[in-house]
This record gives sequence, structure tokens and C-alpha cells, in this order.
Amino acid sequence: MTPAATRYLLLAALIMLSPALARGGGMIHGTVQTTDGKTLTGNLRWDRNENFWDDTLDATKEEKLLVEEKEEDSSFRFLGMKLPSWGGDETWIMHQFSIPFGHLHAVEPMQKGWAQVELKGGQTFKVRANTTDLGRSMRDLLVTVPGKEPVTLQWSDLRRVEFSRTSDAAGDKERLYGTVKTRSGNFTGFVVWDRDESLLGDILDGENQGQDHDIPFRRIRYIQRSGHSASTIGTEDGKEIVLSGTNDVNDDNRGILVTLEGTGTVAIPWDEFDRFERSPAPASPAYDSFDGGYRLHGTVTAADGSRHAGPITWDRDEQFSWETLNGRAGELAYAIPFANIATLENSNRHGAVVHLRNGQILELRGSNDVNQENKGILIDSSDQEPVELTWDSFQQVEFDTP
Repeated sequence: MTPAATRYLLLAALIMLSPALARGGGMIHGTVQTTDGKTLTGNLRWDRNENFWDDTLDATKEEKLLVEEKEEDSSFRFLGMKLPSWGGDETWIMHQFSIPFGHLHAVEPMQKGWAQVELKGGQTFKVRANTTDLGRSMRDLLVTVPGKEPVTLQWSDLRRVEFSRTSDAAGDKERLYGTVKTRSGNFTGFVVWDRDESLLGDILDGENQGQDHDIPFRRIRYIQRSGHSASTIGTEDGKEIVLSGTNDVNDDNRGILVTLEGTGTVAIPWDEFDRFERSPAPASPAYDSFDGGYRLHGTVTAADGSRHAGPITWDRDEQFSWETLNGRAGELAYAIPFANIATLENSNRHGAVVHLRNGQILELRGSNDVNQENKGILIDSSDQEPVELTWDSFQQVEFDTP
């Protein structure tokens, strides 16, 4: 056999590998270095409910602003807001930081709930806990090393976590998936129930006639809302049971999150929810599906018709493709990665029309990302002075693809 023929056969063998091995699995995977010197490598369940690469790590980041003029009451104005200067020549503003785990290379705990987050592209961010994803409030990190019992770690046990791809796609089939029917339409995608349960092995609980019931989601065919205080559960064996008494099945439910391919996530409140029908889950995005993100860049048209091209900072906050535009359509709350947005138009002082790259069009309101409370749209053009537009002076933005 010639060397060329040998190379051809090797290439053919690689192409014929199973899809799971070729693309990798969708569960969060990495190596944990602990404070007592141990090293554990396996699948990670972060804070009990982040299991997959497209789940997000939530925190806050800081921006330092210089104070040019002080007022008598020791405050200064920034885009119409009065902020404290604390007697110095600078101040700090806290911004939301939310990023899919797939973009991360490492997380390294620091003191007092702070952490250094390193992205695949090498960028680093110093972030602080504002949810249970970081700091002492984190509800465990579960590490499943192949062939061993899962190990539960606390935030204080962690020295460093480095993320890596896995060829094990078996866990993808364990993800909760299906169609959520609402008053505003139907949404099909990966589901997080009550903002907590996202796996088929997770439990939906409630009571019926004084008896407690714990039902794994893998046994559930559908969930039908029955008013504010109860739900009818249809199980795989054809039975129905009405449950009440817990936030899994009544109006104490904290919301049903659905991840929509090419869009982002939509949060559905209980009053909008009608029915959930479970179906088999497709493969989740693998670690290699995430690029670490890129700087937002595009062309902004002002209300006076002038056009400004360059790197964009949205709402004085979002600069990267993995950051999200937030807004509401009726009672539904959307979080849309900027990478999915083609154009955005100012429809009025209270809202915007968002055109997604998948062709979907959304009219959003109720957030400073999309209304007159926007803190400023900055365009750092290379051939002229940086431009800053308020919402009233902004007309449209067209985002470039990388």
C-alpha cells in the first residue's frame, strides 16, 4: 500500500468515527485543582444547575470611570445619572457579567467572592459573585471522574478549574428538552424548569391528597398547568396525577427557561405557561463549538443620518459577542447573545426591533438595552474621535460578522 493510500484510509476512518466522538459531548468538563493539592478530571455540575457548555456563569464586572468635575454633594453625573465620587477622582460602576461556559478556559477563585475568569481567546476578567455561581454561596461543584463516585466540592475547596473538551456525548441525552406552550406561542428547546431542574434525573415534586410525590423528569410526558396552584402530570406509563404544594407545580415557580437555537433564552413566567411536552433531546453544543467570543464591531446610524463604523460598546456595558441583549416581549423575557443579532432599530423611546441572523424578528421593551434608559452607545472609530450616542440620537446598528 502506498503512503498516499494509507493516508486516505486513515482520513476515511476518522470521518467514519461516531458523531459523538467527532464533535465531542455537550456536558461541562474539566480539571479541578483543589486547595489540598488534589487534581480531579471529569464532567462538572456547577452550582447544581449548570451542566452544559451553553449554560452561563453569572457574576458582575467593574468599570472604572474618571471623575472630571465634582459637585458640592460629592457626586458627579454620567450619562444623566448622578453617581457618588467618594471623595476621589475615579469611581466604579458594576455591570452584569454572563457568559456560556463553552467560552471559558479557566476560573480561578480569589478572595471575598472574587474570581479571575480566563476566556479561550486569552482575555481575562476580574468578576465578583452576585448569584450562587461564585463565592461562598455557590451550591457545590460536583465532579464526576469516570469510574469513580462523584465528588462534591465547595467554593473554598477550589484553587483553579480548567475546562476541556470531552468525547463523551452520553450525557447529552439526559438533558431536559421539549416544547413549552404559552399564551404567546410555542417554544421548543432545552428546558430549565423552575430555573433549577435541567436533567432527566432531576426531580419534580408535589403533593396529592396529603401524599408527597417525587417524579424524575425522565418519567414525565407532559405538565399541564391547572390554574395558579396545581399542575396535571402525565407520566410515561399513561397515568395522570394532579400535584400542588411546591414551586415545581404552582405559581411560586420561578420561571421556565427555554434555550432557542439561533436566538438565546426566553424566560416564561407561570402565568404565561400552559403546557410542557417532553421530547428526546438532540446533541448539545460541544466545547469546540465556542470560540471564546469576539469584539463587537459594526456600523451605527444616528438619528441625523450620519454613519459611524468601528468597535461598539452597547449600553456602556456589552462589548463582546457572548454578552446578551435583554428585553421583554409582553411577559416573556429574552436574553439574546449579540452574536445572534444582525441589526437593531430604535422603534421609539420605549423599545426596539431586533433582527436576528436566523431571520427571526423580535420587538423588545422593558430593558435599558432597548429603551431610553440606555446608558450610551459608543463607537470607537479608527479614523476619527470616538462617538457616543444616547438612545434618542440613535437610529440603527448593523453588526458585522467576524
